[in-house]
This record gives sequence, structure tokens and C-alpha cells, in this order.
Amino acid sequence: MSRGGPTSSTLSERLSAKLEADRKQIEELTLSEHRKLAQSFLAASRDELATIKNAIHEQSLSTMQNMRVMLRWPLWTAAGCIVIVLTSLALLLVGTWWMRQDLAETRRAIIGERQALSSLRAQTGGVKVTTSDKGTFLVLPKGAETGWTCDETPCVKIPATE
Repeated sequence: MSRGGPTSSTLSERLSAKLEADRKQIEELTLSEHRKLAQSFLAASRDELATIKNAIHEQSLSTMQNMRVMLRWPLWTAAGCIVIVLTSLALLLVGTWWMRQDLAETRRAIIGERQALSSLRAQTGGVKVTTSDKGTFLVLPKGAETGWTCDETPCVKIPATE
């Protein structure tokens, strides 16, 4: 691996491209998981609605058979159906609210991670770590001076960042 030169810029470009690709992949995976969760909520809602429809249908048949004897049953059945439908709607609304909260939390986490990455880049002074088949290397920013010692240990002087 050569020191400095054009490979530093290509390495920087590759690292930037890799970082962008990783970020996009994380966003796509997060979106995919949220879609799967939404689909599972919709499937559960459909199943619950089918169950409710079946229960309503069975209750309606029973009510029609007993209508000659008891005239009040249709009113009670209608009230029960309304309660079941309202309960199902409330559960659906709660699920939707929860998903919105989870999405907002994920957005906040992504923003925080971006800020942490930006801060980390600023703190490292442009020094990057890369690995190749020849080993692991520190890639120094342009203008870095070699030949220094710090407490009798070889070190590199990095130019001040603006």
C-alpha cells in the first residue's frame, strides 16, 4: 500500500460510498421491518374482522330464530356488535399510533447516529483506518508531517483542521 497519493482520495471515496451504502441499507431494512410490522397488523385486523363478522352472523341467525319469543334480543345483539366493532377500531388506532411512535423514534435515532458520526469525524482530524491484504493502515490527511516523537514514541503531526 502506498503512502499518500491518489489512493488516499480513492480510499476516501470508497469509504464514503461504503458509509452511504451502509446507511441506505440500514434505512431500507428499517423501512422493510416497519412494512412487515404494518402488514402483520393488517393481517391480524383482517382476521379479527373476519372473526367478528362470523360472530355477528351467528348471533344474527340466533336472534332471528328467537325473535318470535323475545323481541328485545335484536337490540342487545346490535349493541354488542357496535361494542365489538368499536373495540376493534380502537385496537387498530392504538396499533397505528404505536407504529407512528416507533417510526419517530427510529428517525430520532438515525439523526443522533449521523450527528455522532459527524462528531467522530471531526475528532479524528481526518485520520482514517483501512485494511487491505497487506495489513491494517492509518490513512493520514493531506499535509500530515511524519518524523515526530511523542514521549520518545514515533508519532505523526496532523495539520490543524479548520
